[in-house]
Amino acid sequence: MGQAQPWYLVSDQPGQADLRKIYGRRMCVKEMSSDLKGRGFDLEASQLKQTDRIGRLFLGFGIVFVWLITRGNWVVIYLASGLGRRWID
Repeated sequence: MGQAQPWYLVSDQPGQADLRKIYGRRMCVKEMSSDLKGRGFDLEASQLKQTDRIGRLFLGFGIVFVWLITRGNWVVIYLASGLGRRWID
């Protein structure tokens, strides 16, 4: 397995497995924040100030995200079953 370019994490805290888990979570949050701020949706440009509206926006993002994952999962299963083979041939 491994990665093409491995990460070298240095910490004064014990527990390598925990360190990788925490860093992985941090990178996920950082990427999502970056997508919402500038590279993707640009949340700051939406000028939303009310927390209830921002909450509804994130609820919508969550619903769409779950739908996309579910749909992608269905496509993979459908294509793996051979039923959808004609779509890609």
